Amino acid sequence: MLLPTRKDFKPKQHAIWCVPLLMLGCLSALTAPRAFGINDCRGIGTVSDYKIAVDAVTPPATGPAPVPTDIQRLTAELQTQMEGIAVEEGGAIIAVPCAGRRPASELDFSRLVVETLNDNNVVLEIWGSFEPSANPAISGPNARLQFVLIPVRYYEHFLNSSQTMGGVYLILYTPVGTGTALALFEKSSELRASVALSMALKKIKEGRNALAMKYLCKAETSLKQQNSRIPKLKRDALLQYTRDLEALALTNNNKTASLLTEEAKANICAAPVR
Repeated sequence: MLLPTRKDFKPKQHAIWCVPLLMLGCLSALTAPRAFGINDCRGIGTVSDYKIAVDAVTPPATGPAPVPTDIQRLTAELQTQMEGIAVEEGGAIIAVPCAGRRPASELDFSRLVVETLNDNNVVLEIWGSFEPSANPAISGPNARLQFVLIPVRYYEHFLNSSQTMGGVYLILYTPVGTGTALALFEKSSELRASVALSMALKKIKEGRNALAMKYLCKAETSLKQQNSRIPKLKRDALLQYTRDLEALALTNNNKTASLLTEEAKANICAAPVR
């Protein structure tokens, strides 16, 4: 198709040409895939820091809705725990609130979505919800926590076609006696283990293997804690994966896997990063 030259353009012709171009632009805007899928979180792409995306807390799909204060408390707890991890990391990680972002399941985390998140240094995405208690004798709903280890899902599940390392985890906090689900959540160690493992994998990819070992030490310690509520099969898989990464980090750092004895590992974990 030959476009008219500038000197041939007249106002009426200009209007005629603008209409299809405007329609094409609108169609492109409607059909273009969103960068992050689900509901976009603008804070993800605005800074280069490592990030934890903290999504919205939602009521259960069926059954009675929790009281608004429960949703507010779980939202506050998620943000508080993430900010606590950020402080522990000396500002190397920031918590990014993603208001209105509500993943439904791991299917929302396709390869395209996860690759985009990984490229933007998101190490963990987390969201909470509630579901009715299966035990009618217990008042109050269960708190349901889901999170995605973004680097693990991207590199292992998609690039290495691993079915055991899907990178998506669900934990249910069930009220016991007079305690609430939120009280259990406040004492959890799963989130620190997950952030540490994701950071370790990112550091290995960056060639910073000594720092990766530090994160792997932290991940292994947290995963071994008895109060971890990650289902046993998945927790065992995560522990084995952590040890595999430790061997890889040592090899990359020109050290032998024989250093993976508990005593030698303790020395590595305690030594300053050079």
